[in-house]
Amino acid sequence: MLVSILASVASVVLVYKLALDWFSPRAATFAGLLFLFSPLEWFHGTAALTYSIEAAASALMGLLCWRIVQGDARFILPTAIVLGVTAGIRPSSLLFLGPLFLFSLRGAPMRKILFGILALGLTLAAWFVP
Repeated sequence: MLVSILASVASVVLVYKLALDWFSPRAATFAGLLFLFSPLEWFHGTAALTYSIEAAASALMGLLCWRIVQGDARFILPTAIVLGVTAGIRPSSLLFLGPLFLFSLRGAPMRKILFGILALGLTLAAWFVP
């Protein structure tokens, strides 16, 4: 349950940060508060399930992909690793967040794209070690 609670807190912070990057401080505050007082967030934040972890990872993926779209290719490797770890925790995340990752790569240099996809593959493969 502690992991779910920490992931819920991280979700609120990441939603705030993402809204701050996209809109304004007022909109970010509203988005953070709306997410904070969501009944589903409270429910999943107090249950030992993967939903709150997926929410935090999805918000983090959105933030990282936004940085890539803004032209900062340094975020390709961390984004690939976050996606790989998230897909290991909740496999359906790859289905929904994979296209976002691929879309965010469209303006990046080919060498960095290939490196990011390789990092994603290695992170996914690491889940088979245990």
